[in-house]
Amino acid sequence: LDPAGVELLMIVDESRMTTWAVPPSQPACDVVLVERDRHLKCRQRGPPLTVLTAEPLRRGVHYFQFVMHHTSDEQWCGLVQDSSQAGTAVPGRRLRAWAYYTGRVWRPGVSPVDGHGALHAEGKAVAKFQTLAPEGDVIGMLADMGAGAIAFDLNGVLQGACPIPRGAPLWVFSTLSGTLRDHLELRKPSVNEAPSESLAALGGPLLDPASGHSLSFHPFGGHAWPGSGDDENSDDDDDVDGDPSDSGEDE
Repeated sequence: LDPAGVELLMIVDESRMTTWAVPPSQPACDVVLVERDRHLKCRQRGPPLTVLTAEPLRRGVHYFQFVMHHTSDEQWCGLVQDSSQAGTAVPGRRLRAWAYYTGRVWRPGVSPVDGHGALHAEGKAVAKFQTLAPEGDVIGMLADMGAGAIAFDLNGVLQGACPIPRGAPLWVFSTLSGTLRDHLELRKPSVNEAPSESLAALGGPLLDPASGHSLSFHPFGGHAWPGSGDDENSDDDDDVDGDPSDSGEDE
């Protein structure tokens, strides 16, 4: 064949990067319902639950959107390094992860450790992000595996960017609060659809997780943020019944 007359088209199947995976042997299958591969819903009440995608990110630049159809209390959406953290054994604040913390949407507070939206990375509350509404917000996540950076946006507005490990597989994840009305959808638009501010943020100064406040900090039994003077958000990790509209009856 004449090489000059040959055109090659390479098709990469990335569907497993957006397919939520709940192994049948895992107890998590009792409390989530995966619809059309990309939707997550709570099937019954249970403890907070972390669900990962079937395939991790290994290379390249990727843009994801978490469509938050309904959030009952608090959730985490982002990347996690250790796939063994899936399920109910590891609370959201103890994950080895880089995530957008939604805040407690029905009773937001001022502390990005517990109450206010924030960047939670490597066990630290790094910076305040916008707290989500109970319904309809969209979290955007732009990850550059080669550069080792991730940027989050909310409804197209940049919230912040931080480093992530290079050369290690990272799974897209979400931690649901375990109430009946939780419902999110994972999408993967083209990188060209990512906000220009997020693309620029990957190459700019990044937030340093080491400078954040420990997510295991519990003054007087609650969570506080230095200088906030607020320690009233003292809800434990397993208090997830924030939605006053959650009657406890399956719809």
